Amino acid sequence: MISTLTQSVDVLQVNEAFQILGDSQKRQLYDTRFNTKSHGRWMPSEDLQRRMKERAEWAQRQEEQQRARIEAIRKQRQEDILRAQEIEHMAQMVNEMVETLNNEIPGWAERKQKVQQMKAAREAKAKQARRVH
Repeated sequence: MISTLTQSVDVLQVNEAFQILGDSQKRQLYDTRFNTKSHGRWMPSEDLQRRMKERAEWAQRQEEQQRARIEAIRKQRQEDILRAQEIEHMAQMVNEMVETLNNEIPGWAERKQKVQQMKAAREAKAKQARRVH
C-alpha cells in the first residue's frame, strides 16, 4: 500500500513537471521562482537581481568618490606647487632688492649693521631689567 502511494505521488510530480516544462510561461515562472537555468542561462531571482543592481550602483558610487578624492588631491598638490613657486619668486625678489640697496645706497650695510647692534643692545637691557625684578 505504501509503495503504491509513493508511486502515485511520484507519478503526480512527474506529470506536474511535464506540464511545467511543456508550457513556456509556467517554465519561466518556475525558473524565476527557483533560480534555475532557463534555455542554458541562469535566471537570478528578482531579489538577487535587485541586490546585484544595488551592489553595482554602490561600486560605481565608490569609484566616483575615489576619483573625486584623487582629483581633489591633485588640485591641492598643484595649488601647493604654485604657492611654493610664488614664495620662491618673492624670496628671490626680496634678495635682489636687498642686494640692490646694499650696492646702490652708500652706507646701507653699515646702517643696517648699526641698527641690528642697537636692537641687540635694547633686547639685552630689557632682558637684564627682567632679571632684576
